[in-house]
Amino acid sequence: MYEKNNKKHPEKQLVKIVASIKEYGFKNPVLIDKNNVIISGHGRTLAAKRLGMEEVPCIDCSDLNAKQVKALRLMDNKSAELAEWDFDNIKAELEELKLEEFDIDLTGFDSIEFNEMIDGNSNDIEEIENVNMYYNFIIKCEGISELNKLKEILKVSAEKVKFKDLKL
Repeated sequence: MYEKNNKKHPEKQLVKIVASIKEYGFKNPVLIDKNNVIISGHGRTLAAKRLGMEEVPCIDCSDLNAKQVKALRLMDNKSAELAEWDFDNIKAELEELKLEEFDIDLTGFDSIEFNEMIDGNSNDIEEIENVNMYYNFIIKCEGISELNKLKEILKVSAEKVKFKDLKL
């Protein structure tokens, strides 16, 4: 592991990487320098450790000098951040997988993001991506007046709160 790793790997991400490795195997190798220090792949390595793996596929980048290693480490993370999503294509792919009864969570997207895309709110996904973590709550209200009161309280105390009515 590189002690100055610039990316944090929250629990939510590690859980998804672990699930991905279980489903697909370890398909994205770790980049290492001439001293076997990770350049790219810290999250995958942490997930592999959770799975009890003692070895992971690596690409040896010992041909790079120290400056290039530092720059590659930054570029690898930044380049993914600079990519843009094509939400129409994502929606189509997710819909196909859903029809085939494939677990959407194994795509890295979750069922909330999927439902937002299906409902036509795909722009909201960009906002969710920029947040480290978000939560889902199920709150049981005694009636519509209690629900409306709760909505007003939450709107005042939280910047972005979304409500979805549960259809029974």
